[in-house]
Amino acid sequence: MKQVYTLAFLLILSVQHTIAQSVTLDWGPSFRSGNGWKDGNETGTANNIGSSGVNATVTITNSQTNADPYDGFTVFTSPGINHNYYSALNSTAKSLGFGVDWNRNTRTADITIKFSAPVANVKFNIADIDKSGTNSATYIDQVTITGSKNNTAVTNPTLSKLVTTSTIFTIAGNTATANPTNGVGGSSNSSLTDQSGTVVVNFGTTQLDQVTIHYQNNSNADNDPTQQFILIGGVAFQPASTLPLTLTSFNGIFKNNAVQLNWTTSLEDNVDKFVVEKSSNSTDWQPLTIVKATGTSIISNEYKTTDATAAAVNYYRLKMVDLDGQYTYSQIIQIRSNGDEKTSVRLYPNPVANSATLNITSDNKLTATIKLYNQAGAPLQQLQRPLITGSNNIPVPGIALLQPGVYIITVEDETGKKLGTTQFFKQ
Repeated sequence: MKQVYTLAFLLILSVQHTIAQSVTLDWGPSFRSGNGWKDGNETGTANNIGSSGVNATVTITNSQTNADPYDGFTVFTSPGINHNYYSALNSTAKSLGFGVDWNRNTRTADITIKFSAPVANVKFNIADIDKSGTNSATYIDQVTITGSKNNTAVTNPTLSKLVTTSTIFTIAGNTATANPTNGVGGSSNSSLTDQSGTVVVNFGTTQLDQVTIHYQNNSNADNDPTQQFILIGGVAFQPASTLPLTLTSFNGIFKNNAVQLNWTTSLEDNVDKFVVEKSSNSTDWQPLTIVKATGTSIISNEYKTTDATAAAVNYYRLKMVDLDGQYTYSQIIQIRSNGDEKTSVRLYPNPVANSATLNITSDNKLTATIKLYNQAGAPLQQLQRPLITGSNNIPVPGIALLQPGVYIITVEDETGKKLGTTQFFKQ
């Protein structure tokens, strides 16, 4: 079993367009005042972080419910700030220690940080991403970090190694995994002088209101892992100013081998332009075109543009920029070429981690009933949404609360006629 030490870090933030002063959710003072965090709890709230007016509620969910995974973890009271355990290092930086003794290598946990208002320039460290020894597979730490805003996924963060030469773990996209190769990936023993198992998570200027750290074992781990843990450092962020713009709709339709995009605003105040961005995978974005904004208006304004180079599957978002250079992003929409299909129903991303969007392409304007079922066919939730002719993108509520498994979504019209069905896997 690896030794536990504290996670220490320094954050230096420099951006061209500063949104607000940077503050840090320090697990020590932030959670040991106000509502506080009690060691062993799975939720806590930090109020008015750094006098920013932003609160943060942290919630931990664990897939192992038939046997308490924290009971078997003996190093410290988990989850917890563990300030006493680390005091011998004379460190003022406090980290959230999360340790478990899972009974299956398929067990997972989600550590969710929910901000009370949008934030940007979110950056933090996660330490002790390792395995129990250089030639062992009793556990193999793996973390995947995602963000969302208004329950819609945002651009994934950039991950990097705090110690650039470290071989303790590897990075693939927004996932960091202890190196499963024999001879490497062993205990990093994070301390003030050894941060070989520490990954730096950086969302850049992306605005979000929720961060989720998905913790699990790599598939190469033993079936019944031993005690394992990670340490989450303080979370630096900047409160994001609200762009003086109300976007009331953003949709599109595939027609004549091109995509016609349409969006509407109901309020604009010193808005400069819309940068239409396009992606083939909803992760890597390129500017498609720039549409000049009305600027200042209290009436409804309609905009449109055409993508003449559309592929079979296309993702779009709007980067909405004001005259001062500040900007925010719209939700991501998906437009597909549907051949002869009159109605298509798809959900993305799939598999799903914490949030997903349902894409419905309809040839009629109607009110749809959307139903969610588990794999056994038991109904879980139902909602109604108006559809326009063309592509409709609807965030699905409650995804983060679902247990891992297969789920089914059906879409019906006003008469109860089934328009389409899609299936997805919740991780």
